[in-house]
Amino acid sequence: MKDNFNKILNKFQKALMSSGQKSTSTIILREVINRIISKNDDPYLILRQGVENVKPLFIVSSQKKGKRLVQTPRALLNEEKRIAISANWIVKNSKKHSRGSFVENLLQEIYDASQNQGFSKRKQQELNKLVVLNRASLQS
Repeated sequence: MKDNFNKILNKFQKALMSSGQKSTSTIILREVINRIISKNDDPYLILRQGVENVKPLFIVSSQKKGKRLVQTPRALLNEEKRIAISANWIVKNSKKHSRGSFVENLLQEIYDASQNQGFSKRKQQELNKLVVLNRASLQS
């Protein structure tokens, strides 16, 4: 349980890191965890549920065949890759919120993802629609 939480925190830290500033991403992540605790919630449950709800099962890659681009879905079997993609989606989509600070936006997106809502969940649903449309060229 604790090991899985450390993996999730590590993926969030890497997603938050920009230009190699690991200390800044650690400060932001620590502030988010403190705010989750101040709301009397368990940070492990909230982060795990948010990541689980947003994890993609497939990824779409583009291949050029002749003069056209063909999008081929591929199954994601690696659990760590799925966690990393969902953490990246949550961090990127937290910038779409119009609250005050980035910490508040990230906290809101994590709560939204844990409740099956928000921009990250919408991105996962759009990806699933794209996979269904292109299922003829599915690769495993």
